[in-house]
Amino acid sequence: MNQTEGSKESDGPVQWTCLFIMLVFMSELVLLSYSKEDYFLKDTYFWLDFLACVSLVGDIPASIVTFMIPSGMVAAKAGRAGRAARAGTRAGRIVRLVRLTRLMRLTKLVRIGRIYAAVADNDSDGEADEETKATSEERRKDSSSLRRRLTLDNLTKSMKKDGNNMMGKNTLAASMMEITISKVIVGVLFMLFFISLIETSEADRSYTMSLAQIKQGRDFMLASGADETIVDETVRELAEQYIVDQPNCIFLKVNEAVYLDSWDLHNHKRIKEVSTFFVPDRLSFSGEPNEIDVVGVEAWFDEKAAEDEAASQSITTTSFVIGLLGGWMFLFHKHAKKFSAKIAQPLRVIAKDMSRVSRLEFHDEKQLNSNMVEIQYIQSAFFKMKNAISSFSKYVPREIVMNMTLHHKMARLGVMPREISIFFSDIANFTTICEQLAPNEVLKVLSEYFTAMSKIIVETQGILLEFIGDAILAIWNAPEDVPRHACAAIEATLQMQYELVKLREQWTSQGYPEIHIRCGLHTDQVFVGNLGAPERMKYGVMGDGVNLASRLEELNKRYGTKVLISDKTYACQDVQDKFYLRHVDKVVVKGRSKGTDLYEVVGFNGVVGDDLKISDKEKQFCRKYKTGMDLYFMQKFEEAYDVFDEAKNIKAQDDDDTSCLLLMSRCQKFTDDPPGDTWDGCCILTSK
Repeated sequence: MNQTEGSKESDGPVQWTCLFIMLVFMSELVLLSYSKEDYFLKDTYFWLDFLACVSLVGDIPASIVTFMIPSGMVAAKAGRAGRAARAGTRAGRIVRLVRLTRLMRLTKLVRIGRIYAAVADNDSDGEADEETKATSEERRKDSSSLRRRLTLDNLTKSMKKDGNNMMGKNTLAASMMEITISKVIVGVLFMLFFISLIETSEADRSYTMSLAQIKQGRDFMLASGADETIVDETVRELAEQYIVDQPNCIFLKVNEAVYLDSWDLHNHKRIKEVSTFFVPDRLSFSGEPNEIDVVGVEAWFDEKAAEDEAASQSITTTSFVIGLLGGWMFLFHKHAKKFSAKIAQPLRVIAKDMSRVSRLEFHDEKQLNSNMVEIQYIQSAFFKMKNAISSFSKYVPREIVMNMTLHHKMARLGVMPREISIFFSDIANFTTICEQLAPNEVLKVLSEYFTAMSKIIVETQGILLEFIGDAILAIWNAPEDVPRHACAAIEATLQMQYELVKLREQWTSQGYPEIHIRCGLHTDQVFVGNLGAPERMKYGVMGDGVNLASRLEELNKRYGTKVLISDKTYACQDVQDKFYLRHVDKVVVKGRSKGTDLYEVVGFNGVVGDDLKISDKEKQFCRKYKTGMDLYFMQKFEEAYDVFDEAKNIKAQDDDDTSCLLLMSRCQKFTDDPPGDTWDGCCILTSK
């Protein structure tokens, strides 16, 4: 463009601009060579980038070239430089295209800078977190080892088994080839055909031979003894005829005679727009004609028209190639969208399903059918992985796995002390029920029971640790904090009792026996975490508080209650305000030395639904029982006996209360044999 539209004065800014671009290219080349693996001297793009950088040398200021290139090379003849420039015109067009593609990659400088900044930040963080790095590395090794065993080996075997299909029809490679190869071939053939039409032959330089013939003819005539005057006249006629035949000649000198000198009209031209011819060749060149006297011929020619034609042709060729590439990219983009949709849509469905699996949500997502072998392998592998995780999640508390996933933890052996609320439940007379039902009926009833109870535990933020036969072990406040966890556990216990009322009606209508459960709940600080061996572990609890919760569940049978809680649970926040409780007894369970106050959870305090509402008779019974317990602890056993008897009579209309009978029996014993002043009201149990 500068050749056809510019001038000698515009060459300077253009050359300095090219120098700046070349320096940017060089900087990027160095950065990429340093930061990108297998780029320097190995990557094809390195040589394209290098070619684009070197190609700009011919367009930078001559003073810089003189500094970069040895002086002996700068002293090359102008005629040779012109011929070399013209010979490299076609290669220059290709180089210009390479430059154009390089300009679109300049944004890499900014991106590489950001990468270096990120690496620096990571390095600084890494120095402060060496322990974290070591832990992460161990986790990575563990997980990668498992993945290799489960996926790589099996999937590789499958791919080897069907290896012939991996490069056949319906593969990614085949689909890409189908989209690109035909278009590339057609595009290249069309480009070559068009270039052959617009390509012009090199300009005719045969007029230089005529000058050589004039010199040779003069030398021959002089050698033959011809008169110098005749020789000079003959040379003049030949020179004048030559000037007429070659209108682009602007200076002609034969021996010492100058026959044409219009340099003043052309001295504004660029060096490459002027060609020279010397016989014999000159040893130096300074850019001006008739600089020294030589024996021979000196001719200068105006090559601007030829240079303009070459530049126009270069612009035409470049524009055509760019247009062809743009058209090809448009067509490729059109087909690539369809191709990418075939890949992206099934992968999008898999990605959404994977996101749900990471949250342990296993919905049946309809997978899109794909005819591509690689997508089919991914879908098959993911389906197997999903089934494996789904099955695995049913053996462990889902909340535990989600907690580890959320906090990026790996399962490791270890426990920590933590205050939790521990729940045990058991089905009353389960052995008798099993004797009355067939095995499949027992399984059906248990499944319905466990399903309903599990749902209630999860809804109240509890963790169902395990099923122990017909028993359930659950905890609240681990691994995540649960506000007012004691209240949440008691609420879950009551909801279980109310849900069982509905289930009993359903089971009774089906001919199954009634099922009742006994629940024990204790709040204490115990050890919580992963128990077992490194290869096989479970999330569990251990400690004296766990044993006490189990004993509370068993004590329900002794007192004829359904839900018993300990004094520590009773003392927790909001428990006494939210629930209606009855102080049942104070005992020392086997294996402990301290007494534990036992409380029965009667129901919810305040306004509740009709199904959950506590009857007035139940409240009257509880108040009377509390009066009896106060007299009992004051060692007024005769009076306590009468109050417990009254409480029993209130309840007797529905059912005899075992706790009243037990306390009445104990009051009779202590009336005959008082326990003494040191007695603290505890009943020491000698059996579980």
